[in-house]
Amino acid sequence: MVSYSEVLLWYAEAQARSGSVNEEAKQCLQKVLDRAYGAGVDDANNYASDPTTFANKCWKEHGYEVAGYYPALVVRANDQLRMDDLKNAFATRQANTPIEVAEGISLKEGVEMSGNWDESRNYATIPSFDADLNENLK
Repeated sequence: MVSYSEVLLWYAEAQARSGSVNEEAKQCLQKVLDRAYGAGVDDANNYASDPTTFANKCWKEHGYEVAGYYPALVVRANDQLRMDDLKNAFATRQANTPIEVAEGISLKEGVEMSGNWDESRNYATIPSFDADLNENLK
């Protein structure tokens, strides 16, 4: 399933990553910002002067849109893999710095991360069923 906000953000990010931010891309991001934060709280024009900044804002907002939404076609991990950012998420989780979730309330990650990052963590393991069928899969 794909939500309308995802389509808007994909277009806006792709447009910005092409090297420019057009009016339609700004309108797409603005629709998402207005729905997410309320009309007038954030302005897409604040990010439009630099295509990379604009694209990264769209990418970040897409992460919020799909957070915890497992039926989504593209979940956050796919975005992070596409942008080669999984290693940064791993480091952030491993640092386990408290995050303020409400005024005066800070929480840490409930599940401690262990081990070290290596590029093999970018890939899913081969399902055991497939490995049982073909001993050459590792």
